[in-house]
Amino acid sequence: MIADQQFLQQSQVAESVLNLCDDEIAKILNGKVIPGDRVFYPVRAHIGNATPGVHQPDFAGKAIVFTVDATDSADGERVQFLAGHIEKNGGKVACFISESTPKELQEAISSKFHSHVVNIKDPEEVAKWLNTAKTNIGEILAVIHVTGKLPDIPKLTDLTRAGWEDLIAKFITTPATVAQRALEQFVPGGDKDPRLYKDATGRIMIIGPDLPIGRKTTGIQRAQVEVFRGALRPFTTTVNQELSDVLKSKVRMLTVFPGTVTGAEPSNEKIADAINFLVSDSAASSAEVTFCVDEAR
Repeated sequence: MIADQQFLQQSQVAESVLNLCDDEIAKILNGKVIPGDRVFYPVRAHIGNATPGVHQPDFAGKAIVFTVDATDSADGERVQFLAGHIEKNGGKVACFISESTPKELQEAISSKFHSHVVNIKDPEEVAKWLNTAKTNIGEILAVIHVTGKLPDIPKLTDLTRAGWEDLIAKFITTPATVAQRALEQFVPGGDKDPRLYKDATGRIMIIGPDLPIGRKTTGIQRAQVEVFRGALRPFTTTVNQELSDVLKSKVRMLTVFPGTVTGAEPSNEKIADAINFLVSDSAASSAEVTFCVDEAR
């Protein structure tokens, strides 16, 4: 985004990123983010463990939307636990489930919560369903995207081009699409006039992907997950620095990475605590925007 209301095309952004991958350029610019608005600023550390404790919020009269790209039953159980946490505390929930989510998980979630199976890869469809949710259940307090786990694959390097692109869509472009459409929901017209973001509020959370579970987890398995976590960390940092430092907005996006490097079971209760923090006033001023909630340190 450029301050005089001009915007870079996707091809121009891709060309810029490609050039930044050059070894010599990387050495010069290491540790710095150069957004297209001509503002240069360093990347601050934004990773924490457990989210700060806050009083349990009352969600009464408030709506939270889940976009769900579940991989296995544990992902489905997580969505049900988190949605139940919100409803138990007075809130309203809508779940928009990816068409690629296994049928049994679609049915399990839909049997308990207001849900629709949609193409969450399509920006226009995501925008349409967010508008529908706002019309039917009220003003949206937060949008929470669940990426699901990394599918069981032997090696990333053995994937076909189509298989690799499916993973890129699942863990990078789809979360970005949901975040972008959520931002447009919170700040209508902000894509054309970024000044509208000033003092605007809204909350977005990306959950996942999880680290693998079990004592016999290999370094390769963890590394494969970290490829996609490694893409979401700078994405989260850059979005929040742009919102807070450049646009002076109170809209925030947090990312939660469940699981531990030791293979321990992740805690859905800790993710629920992260949602409580997400909707609190403290989230707007937090220096930490990415949380590895299950790690002890």
